Amino acid sequence: MFFEIWYTSADSRIRCRARGIAEALIEKYEASLLAGNQSPDDQGGEQFFECMFLLRCKHEMGLDATGLLARADMLYKREGLRDTRKLFGVDVGDLQGVPVDDWLMLLMRVMCLEYNNLLHRKRWPLKWGLRECFTALRCVPLQPPPADCNLDDSAMGEAFHHAFYLATHIVYAIGAYSVVKTSEKDVPWLYKYCRESLKFWMKRARAKAKAGGHDTAEGREIYVDVDGVAE
Repeated sequence: MFFEIWYTSADSRIRCRARGIAEALIEKYEASLLAGNQSPDDQGGEQFFECMFLLRCKHEMGLDATGLLARADMLYKREGLRDTRKLFGVDVGDLQGVPVDDWLMLLMRVMCLEYNNLLHRKRWPLKWGLRECFTALRCVPLQPPPADCNLDDSAMGEAFHHAFYLATHIVYAIGAYSVVKTSEKDVPWLYKYCRESLKFWMKRARAKAKAGGHDTAEGREIYVDVDGVAE
């Protein structure tokens, strides 16, 4: 969280404070990872992606990543992750069958690895990646927000939740978290979906405020995904 605050804040004071906290947490996390202190249930592939996400953070912050690189190389070889199907847990031919609620983590992992491969000269080769994911995602239906601004239907609400976060992260993947400028004309359907979803959350926010917010029982009953609005 503190890395994201440092990465996105426009306030230099907030960035400075967040960087100090983020750097300390990253170094502590890295030390645990390199020491092999993971749970016995953690698989080598999971540890590899932990290295990938930390490598991306350390690169953005200009921190030394020698130990992480060596750990990632060892895991990639030991776990047989040159097999891209094993690496991501799905074959390229089955991408269109991936459930919406599984797409978010898959997409972020593919993007992070592609990004690190650009930084480190294809150090961990892939047989397929973002291009194939984007092609498959064009056929994945996204649950729209409820027309009546009601989330009482838990099944529909859960489907919308997964679809909404997937949509925002498709935008992040296209732009590699703002590394590449994103154009609405490239994916107008995606921007329309995100815009309509934001309108939904803002309607609920206004309804919550009108009902008294957290100060009344009626207001507390109206859920607003603040993190979703930020996304």
